[in-house]
Amino acid sequence: MPPGADFSLAIGGELRPMCCPGCRAVAGLIAANGLESFYQQRTAYNQRPEQDEAPARDRYLVYDDPELAATFTTTDAHGAASARLLLGGMTCAACTWLIEQTL
Repeated sequence: MPPGADFSLAIGGELRPMCCPGCRAVAGLIAANGLESFYQQRTAYNQRPEQDEAPARDRYLVYDDPELAATFTTTDAHGAASARLLLGGMTCAACTWLIEQTL
């Protein structure tokens, strides 16, 4: 991040610092969906993941393949798609709660 970059976001009337645009976007999503209690359940800040050499978006392009997607998605009568996901390495109960509330 550029030195001096400010990614702060107002949540519950209080300006909160964010470390990057991604965290700011997620915090905005949390607040916009009325899920601010996530911050009350969180007991510590998460560690940042190690940087991969390949950009994240490139690693996940394989999931856009219709043949592969058919192995973990279903579509209902109205055309709404659902995916079965397994999230490994989760250690934060607050993050688990957030995923259960929003996905």
